[in-house]
Amino acid sequence: MSSANVGLQFDPEWRLTLFAMVMIPFMVSLGFWQLQRADEKAAMAAAFEARQVQRPAPLSELWDMPAGSMGYLPVQLSGTFLQEQYFLLDNRMHSGQFGYEVLGILRTESGAAVLVNRGWLAGDPSRRELPQVPQVPGRVALTGYVYVAPGAPYLLAEQELASS
Repeated sequence: MSSANVGLQFDPEWRLTLFAMVMIPFMVSLGFWQLQRADEKAAMAAAFEARQVQRPAPLSELWDMPAGSMGYLPVQLSGTFLQEQYFLLDNRMHSGQFGYEVLGILRTESGAAVLVNRGWLAGDPSRRELPQVPQVPGRVALTGYVYVAPGAPYLLAEQELASS
């Protein structure tokens, strides 16, 4: 018997070869995209940290600034919360527990209405009852950060909100 013909033979299947030729460049481009996103997020984190050390500015100084440059700026404001008017953001988890974030409407001394994130409240897991939102009586002075939503809002349909 001759042992010269024993060994591995490479017989490429054309469909697998075509699949590999398409998928390898695609996966490499996804890897570069992930690296680009990591750089963007690192730049955002650096900008956030740089703004953390700035002194809080009164809200009146920020009205004329473009929205893109206001993100995460420290701000001071004072006013009174509209007591029975707030929004509950659903499906918010905190320490593994279901709940809501409470967005209150603060009326400043100048008459402007500002949406303020008041924090998180535990919710009923069966979702049969809404949480009791504690009232904030009287005038309050707040220090916080401006949040600017990225991009265009996602709407399911055009909505007309009733004026108050």
